Amino acid sequence: MDVVRVTKQVFTLTEKGTIHAGDVFLADRRLGGWMIIDGKFNGYFLHEHEAELVPEFEQMKKEVTELKKRYEQAVQVRELLQKEIDELNQERKALLLAVDKQKVVIPEEVAEAIEQIRMSGHEWELFYNDHIYQRANGSNRYFQVIADYMQKITNVKTYFSALINGYTTKEEALEEQVSHMLHEWLEAEYEGDEETDRREFAKRLVSFMRRELAQSG
Repeated sequence: MDVVRVTKQVFTLTEKGTIHAGDVFLADRRLGGWMIIDGKFNGYFLHEHEAELVPEFEQMKKEVTELKKRYEQAVQVRELLQKEIDELNQERKALLLAVDKQKVVIPEEVAEAIEQIRMSGHEWELFYNDHIYQRANGSNRYFQVIADYMQKITNVKTYFSALINGYTTKEEALEEQVSHMLHEWLEAEYEGDEETDRREFAKRLVSFMRRELAQSG
């Protein structure tokens, strides 16, 4: 389909009237001219010496063709991206299923950040790395804490395991271990007299704390 402009007055010799120079029509290309396909002159044949292509429309056709080509390319890119997203989601699911079922020890500030984000209604963002780093770049303090933590740890499974299977902080883990040691000491028989037994327990506790401090340092 073309858009043609009449270059000279044409007498149609019909009741339809006269086609004037400058009139513009939609037309199909035919041998030796164009067949008008719109309006009351639909079906009338214009010879090549009676009309010409409208250059503005030709440019529009080229632009439409180019836009169509770009659209098709964009659709292909979108399909490829969607395929990659689906594959990443499958990998994420496999990763989450593979994490250890035990509680993970995480820093106190990371635990606080997770709780604050959950209370704000954005818990779902904790499971997507891109959201975490985007929010961190947006100066969100809690997401910055988590982003820094994820960059420091050697295995990101640790983070996802903490989200799914539960977590505890270093302080809470130490409290639990000290509580267990104290419970064992209280339940056990004295080793010698009471004063000696207390001192032995104190030595064990100090030794334990030194080891923990050395590991954390």
